[in-house]
Amino acid sequence: MILRNMLIGFVLITLLGAGQAAIYNQLASQSTTEFEQIADETAPTIILAEGMLANAQKMLGEAVSVGLLVSISEEPVELELDEIRAGTFEVEEEDEDEEEEGEEGAGEEALEEAIELVESFFALNQQIEEYATLTGNDTEVLSTAAEDILNVGFALIEASLEGEADESVELKEELEDTEDTFEALINDIVASEEASLQQLTTAASDRARNTRNIAVGITLGSFLLAIAIATFIGNSISTPLNRIQATADEIGRGNFDTKVTIDSEGVIGSLQTAMQTMIAGLKIRDAQIKLANEDLQEQIVKAEASRLEAERANEVKTTFLASMSHELRTPLNSVINFSKFVARGQMGEVNEKQEQALNKVINSGNHLLGLINDVLDISKIESGSLTLFVEDNIDVSALLKSSVETIQPIVDEKSIDLTLTLDDSLQPIVGDRKRVKQIFLNLLSNAAKFTDEGSIVIEAKQQASDILVSIKDTGQGIAEKDHEAIFESFKQSKEGLRQGDGTGLGLPISKQLAEAHGGKLWLESTVGEGTTFYVLLPQKADILLPLLHTEAEA
Repeated sequence: MILRNMLIGFVLITLLGAGQAAIYNQLASQSTTEFEQIADETAPTIILAEGMLANAQKMLGEAVSVGLLVSISEEPVELELDEIRAGTFEVEEEDEDEEEEGEEGAGEEALEEAIELVESFFALNQQIEEYATLTGNDTEVLSTAAEDILNVGFALIEASLEGEADESVELKEELEDTEDTFEALINDIVASEEASLQQLTTAASDRARNTRNIAVGITLGSFLLAIAIATFIGNSISTPLNRIQATADEIGRGNFDTKVTIDSEGVIGSLQTAMQTMIAGLKIRDAQIKLANEDLQEQIVKAEASRLEAERANEVKTTFLASMSHELRTPLNSVINFSKFVARGQMGEVNEKQEQALNKVINSGNHLLGLINDVLDISKIESGSLTLFVEDNIDVSALLKSSVETIQPIVDEKSIDLTLTLDDSLQPIVGDRKRVKQIFLNLLSNAAKFTDEGSIVIEAKQQASDILVSIKDTGQGIAEKDHEAIFESFKQSKEGLRQGDGTGLGLPISKQLAEAHGGKLWLESTVGEGTTFYVLLPQKADILLPLLHTEAEA
C-alpha cells in the first residue's frame, strides 16, 4: 500500500515538473517572438512613415517655390507641365560657355523645381508601396492623398503661369490643407505603431516576469503534494519526509542551493533522489530564466533606441534648415556688396538703366537676406541654440525712436499718420539690445504693410517693474480664428498670403524673443477696424538670466 502511494506521488511530481518546463519554454518563446516583432516591424515602419511625410512636405515646398518664381519673373515663363508631370521631360544640357556667362534665369530655376516636385512624388509613391509590402495594410488613402498634393501643386503652378493671383492664393491654401491631410494620415500610422510597440513591450515584460513565479509555484505545489503523501503513509517515514518538506520550503523561497540528504532506501530514497535531480533541473532553469530576462531587457533597450531614432528623424529638418540658411548668407552678402560697388561706379562707369537694374538686385538681395535671417533665427529657436547677448541699461525709448525712423520711409509712401508716445518714467531694462529692436521692427513692419490708410500709434508705458509697448494700426484686422496660427512658423493669415512677400516667421520669432526676455507678446484685433499688438518686457528677468549669455561670455 505504501509502495503504491509513493509510486503515485512520484509520478505526479514528475508530471508536474514536466508541465513546469513546458510552460516556461512556451512563455520564453512568446517573449522572444514579441521582441523580434518590435525590432523587425514596428521601428522600420515608424522611420518609413517619417520619410513619407518629409517627401510630402518637400512636394508642397517645391510647388510653392515654382509658383513664386513664375510670379516674380520679369520674363514670360513657359513650362511643359504635362511632360514634367509624366516624368518624360528631358532637360537640355547647356554648353560650358553659356553656363559661365551668368546665373540661370527664373524659367530654368522654376523648371528644376517642378522636376524635383515630380521626383519627390515618385519617391513618395515608392515609399507608400514599401509600407504596403512591409505591413500588408491598405494604402489607397495614402496614395490618393499624395496624388491630391501633386494635383493641387500643378494647379497652383498653372494658375501662376496664367497670372491668376487670387486663384494662386486659394490653391496655396488648398495645397496646405492637402498636405495637412497627408500629415494627419502619417501621424495616425506613427501613433498606431507606437501603441503597438508599447503593447508588445509591456506584454513581453509581464510574461518574462511571470515565468519564474509560475515555475517556482508549480515546483512548490509538487513538493507539497509529496508532503501530503508522506503524511498519509504514517510516522514510519515522517522524519525523512519532514526533511523533504524543509527542503521544499527552501526551494519555495528561491534557494536552489539546498542539498537533499539521501539516507533512506526504497520508495523514500527514490523520492529523495528525485528531489535532488529536480533541484538540479531548477537551478539550470533558473539560470536560463535569468539569461532570458537579460535578453528581454536588451531587446527593450533596442526597441527604445529605435523609437528615439524615429524621433530624431523629425529633428533632421530643423538642423538641415539652420545649416543651409547659415551657408547661404555668406555668398548672398557678397552678391549684395559687389552689386553696390558696381552701382556706385567703383568698378567702372554705369548708365542709368544699369544702375536701376543693380539697385533692383540689391533690394531683392536684402529682402532675401532678411528671409534667410528669419529662417536661421527660427531654426536656432526650435533647436534651443539661440544665444542672447545681455546688456544692462537698455533704453527702450531710444530703440523705439530708431525703429520708427527705419519704418518711416515705408509709411511716407501711404496716407498714414505715425505717432509715437513715450512715458517719461520709462526705466532701462536688461536684455539683448539687437533682439529687442528686432521685436519692434517686426511689429512696425507688419503694421505698415497691412495698413493702407489711417494711423499707426505706438505707446510705451511703465507698469511697476515692467514696460508695456502697444502698436495699434487701422489696417484690415486679423480674424479670431487666425490669432493663434499667426504665431506658428510659416503660418500666415489669408490677408498675409495675399500680400505674398513674407515667410510667416516675423511674429513667431518676435513672440519667442519676448518670452526669452521673460516677457510676452499678444494681440487684440477686429476685422475691418485694425489690430493692436502688445509687448510686455520686464526690467530684469531674474529667473531667466542664468540661461542667457553675456557678450563677454559668448
